[in-house]
Amino acid sequence: MATNAQLELLSSATQLYFDAAFKVLPTIYYQLFTLFVVVSRKTTELYVKVFQKVQQLVPQFTPTCAMADFEESSVAGFQHICPDAGVAAGVGSTMRKQLSKFSTTV
Repeated sequence: MATNAQLELLSSATQLYFDAAFKVLPTIYYQLFTLFVVVSRKTTELYVKVFQKVQQLVPQFTPTCAMADFEESSVAGFQHICPDAGVAAGVGSTMRKQLSKFSTTV
């Protein structure tokens, strides 16, 4: 469960980045803030409920833009809840590939 401080931080967020399966955090990043949702099926209706719950917990949550992976149902669920937010979909895997060039292995 999120703390009040975490919910307050989310309430001021204007950008949202989501990926249905973040596997690795590139070494150039210090921290990854995540919202974990374990699902048995990936449907738009399910993601609508997830984002509705986020809005219920944080009514001020109104991002103006989002970047997402290729998961069509998660993007559609987000757009249902935040129809005015711009969404760049399909960039997650491309961004990870580009960032992996900067990662180093020790």
